Amino acid sequence: VVIGDSAGGHMMLMLLQALKSAGQQQPALGIGLCPWTDIGDRGASLHANDRYDLVQGWMALRFGQWLDVGGRYGREALSPIEHDFTGLAPLYLQIGGRDILHDMTCEFAEKQARAGADIMLDVWPAMHHDFQSLDSTHPDSTAALVRIASAVRWSQGEDAGFGPEPTTL
Repeated sequence: VVIGDSAGGHMMLMLLQALKSAGQQQPALGIGLCPWTDIGDRGASLHANDRYDLVQGWMALRFGQWLDVGGRYGREALSPIEHDFTGLAPLYLQIGGRDILHDMTCEFAEKQARAGADIMLDVWPAMHHDFQSLDSTHPDSTAALVRIASAVRWSQGEDAGFGPEPTTL
């Protein structure tokens, strides 16, 4: 199982593409916590949710510029939303409704589901970026961590009950 948070979620998604390109085996599951799925300006939440988040929309755009200094690779090559995840490892993603990355993550999940990728996205409407780090201090964070553990057990054949919840898109 490969798991990544925010830019680490971006790295997890791009790792799956790199493994595919190299003809290597996929992991049992890819988990993205508030994953960054587009290095460009995508979705209203990127700026509209600034008031809820420590990470601001302008920061995400700057990170994208730093990732592709001089435009050497281009937005499409470096944005997971532009890639096809059909046939790759199953994906389990979590996002907060007040996360600056909310819209792009939902769009990514919808696009991949339409293409036939094995993907599940859980949304916690009242939560911000990286809300899972609140651990046991917030009930939504606790619930998210329980779902992550269930997803890992499911990927190992140990939790047949893992599946969509009321918050799942």
